[in-house]
Amino acid sequence: METVPKVAGSAGNHLLDTEKCKTPLEKQKWYFGKLGRAAAEECLNHNMKVGTFLIRDSDSTVGK
Repeated sequence: METVPKVAGSAGNHLLDTEKCKTPLEKQKWYFGKLGRAAAEECLNHNMKVGTFLIRDSDSTVGK
């Protein structure tokens, strides 16, 4: 069973902030990499704030 991480992302101007765009993906607080779907859903359901999100690697398609 996967450990559920704390969700760090929230809706906002992340994509418009040019300084944050220079930060590698792996260093972004909203990127969780290899996190399974069930753990991602549990994490988001536990942190039910409107606009909360996370980005993770696809379980089924490599590179997406």
